[in-house]
Amino acid sequence: MDPSNQKQIKEFAETYGNDNLVVVLGAGDIEGAEITAETVTEGDPAFAGPLAGVSLRLPKFNILEPEVKKAIPAES
Repeated sequence: MDPSNQKQIKEFAETYGNDNLVVVLGAGDIEGAEITAETVTEGDPAFAGPLAGVSLRLPKFNILEPEVKKAIPAES
């Protein structure tokens, strides 16, 4: 996850609170999704971005999970 996305998510968490945010993951590969999930829950594993050492513990879902898929209109 690039630093600008990390910064925006961190700012949203500070503004709205962790309980009011959900990160939906839609990475093209499993490894990318796993790293992104780790970043928004435990902090940046590379210790390079704004979430380095910041554990937001945000809920996260993959776009392929049934609960998420049914919330997306079929024509999308």
